[in-house]
Amino acid sequence: MSKKVTELFSLAAVLGLLMGIATADELRLPTGSAEDGLKAFVDLRCVHCHAVKGATIKDPELGKRLDLALAQEQRFVRTYPDLITAITNPRHVMQKQYSQLLDPAQRAETEPFMLDLTREMTVRQLIDIVSFLDQRYAAGLAGYVPRR
Repeated sequence: MSKKVTELFSLAAVLGLLMGIATADELRLPTGSAEDGLKAFVDLRCVHCHAVKGATIKDPELGKRLDLALAQEQRFVRTYPDLITAITNPRHVMQKQYSQLLDPAQRAETEPFMLDLTREMTVRQLIDIVSFLDQRYAAGLAGYVPRR
């Protein structure tokens, strides 16, 4: 099995286990590196749509598609488990948050802009990005409940 296939299988297995057996209070990834999380955030092209309050990130060479600031105001992510869900399952966030604002015809046609990165992202990148963003949300957003 190739290294990439093994990494993808590992990510799918970890997410399946975490989402399937952990309650919101129990959901915890291993501690990651916020510094490596920033690097993964750039490498996975998250910067093409997101800025992060309190983080210095070079503008992407290809420009921004959207300008969605993270850790700036309380919208979707209020807790550490919300953060993991927003990264790994953006469709869930989209459906839960936006469906109330749309008429029924729009609900059926609306897809999240965020790419499904679970095919590209390694387990290490997920752990590090969550650590990076958890740190930024805890520092910049009143009411956010960080990893315990």
